[in-house]
Formats: sequence, C-alpha cells, structure tokens
Amino acid sequence: PAPISFVEAAAVPVIFLTAYHMLKTLAPVRPGENILIQAAASGVGTAAVQLAKLWGGRVLATASTDEKLDLACRLGADECINYAEEDFVAEVMGHTAGVGVDRVLECVGGEVLLKSMDALAPGGRLMIYGRASGELPALPPEQIFAKNLHVTGFNLGGAPWQQEQHRKAIGEILDLVVDGKIKPVISKVFPMVKVAEVHEYLANRQTMGKVILVPSQ
Repeated sequence: PAPISFVEAAAVPVIFLTAYHMLKTLAPVRPGENILIQAAASGVGTAAVQLAKLWGGRVLATASTDEKLDLACRLGADECINYAEEDFVAEVMGHTAGVGVDRVLECVGGEVLLKSMDALAPGGRLMIYGRASGELPALPPEQIFAKNLHVTGFNLGGAPWQQEQHRKAIGEILDLVVDGKIKPVISKVFPMVKVAEVHEYLANRQTMGKVILVPSQ
C-alpha cells in the first residue's frame, strides 16, 4: 500500500506472517490467554507481541537486556522478564498464580525450549519456530502427555505452507500496518555491500526488530 515505504514493507512479511499463523491460523488467541513470547525483541518477537495484544492476549515477554525489555513493554507486553538475570519459569508462575501460561512462542532452543515446557499450564501449547542457540533437544514425552500439552512446529518456508495460504494473511497484516495498529520494528538499515557487517551485527545479538538490506548506491 502507498503509505508504507519499501523499507517498511521489507520488514513485514517473514516476521508478521510467522507470528500471524502461530497466533491465528494454527490456534487463534483466546481473550485473556496468557502468552509467553521468548526473545520478544527479535523480529518475530516484536510482531508477536503486537498481534497477541491486538487479539486480546496477556503477553509475558522475555529478553536478555533491559533495553530489549523496554522495547517489548512499549509494544504492549504486560510483563517483561530478563531471562539473563531471572528464572523465567519462576517469574511466569509468579505472574500466573502458579498455573503457567497457555501458550509459548519459542525460537531459542536448548535449555530455553525445555524450560518453556515447565512454564506451560496443563493443556498449554508449545509453538516452536526456530533454534537460535543451534540446539533442539529431545522433548520429554512423559511431560507432554502428563500435562496434555500441544506441541507445534512452524516453518514459514517449509511444506505444506504455500503462497496462496499467505495471501489473505498478508493483506490483513498490511491493513493493520496502514491503520497504525501494528508496526514493523526496524533495528538498522544497511546497504548490500555491507552484508558481512550485517552478519556480524546479528551474531553479536545487537538487533532489536528487523535488519534491512537495501541496494547499494
């Protein structure tokens, strides 16, 4: 749409479609649902915080620095947890009267993935869409069936997802951007010739939101 710049538009599809499908297509958010969003200052995290709040969820957000948590709070998160300094499972239980959350959006993997299961209420949903740590440990089946958990994997670019499944969703997302109800968070814009610097920037975990590459002048 005309009101959206090309740079803003570039920041929308991957992160907002990923968040949209996890929060609406696969299992629509219920009003008042407690949703734990790991890495809430990441690209998908910033999109998920906004959509979860828009659709009536109560958002508990984690991040590794106060600066990243400030961003999550500004985007609408109800509770912000510094997982580098606090036990996020204990914090989740404290914010949910010991019950746990109804859903976790998880992209870190490793120990964070396993602890995310501990943070779920009975009947909760664990939605896995990445492994930033590089590790995907085996999930304990006894915990899955004992707590009646739902475990869902989501890969935007993998089968069976096809372009036609995204058309309606991206149209709805762009309308929300134009109406000012959600916004892409852009961490930094780089010219294409500095792509090596971008990889270093990402590897150092400096980003908040989306990094955009533009054609070099």
